[in-house]
Amino acid sequence: MRRRELLERATALADRGLPFGKESSMAKYYATELAVRASNEILQLYGWRGIAADHGVEKRWRDARALTIFEGSSEIQLLNVFREMRRAATGEGGL
Repeated sequence: MRRRELLERATALADRGLPFGKESSMAKYYATELAVRASNEILQLYGWRGIAADHGVEKRWRDARALTIFEGSSEIQLLNVFREMRRAATGEGGL
């Protein structure tokens, strides 16, 4: 599934009033991990200057990293996806 499709699918399900827990967790996980990878690359390109506050790179890296920890950590998002997949496989009810 393409990156944009993750978000579009989650929002489409939410708009229709259908369960979208797994899809929103997948979209959030992917977005936060992508933000961390991108900011790591930029920090690497800037080298030691990247950690200086006047460039703003350090703040963006810190913000991206915080996304994986706060407001539903990446591990929790993966756990949500796993639980929904397990429920679907065993025939139990969803979220």
